[in-house]
Amino acid sequence: MRGFVIGWVVAFSLVGLGALGIGSALGPAPPRAAGPAPPPVSVEAVPTAAPFTQDAALDVVAGRLASTSKGAQFRLELRRSAQVTYHSADHWTIRWGPASWTAHGPGRYAEPDNEAARRLEAEAAIPL
Repeated sequence: MRGFVIGWVVAFSLVGLGALGIGSALGPAPPRAAGPAPPPVSVEAVPTAAPFTQDAALDVVAGRLASTSKGAQFRLELRRSAQVTYHSADHWTIRWGPASWTAHGPGRYAEPDNEAARRLEAEAAIPL
């Protein structure tokens, strides 16, 4: 029995040394892939130097439209005829026809509220 246990210990030691030799012969490990994006900045960390105005809310929504000629046309029409209403603290609702977005002051971003807004954004991305 003692010979059997000693045999297993020696065998595992040889396997470990073999794996170590192969690992060192292959070289260093590949660099780590970029991890997930860092978490968004908390609302408390966002500087409040400039208030989130109605015009800033329109700019945030206009920024969601693609940089195509159709997107530029949509941005111009959006600024001319959109209805902007105060939603809640630093949040504005922008309506243009059936499309609607909510612009968020903390973080300065906007989200489409309905399918019409998503369709309009997709249509703006199609080049003429």
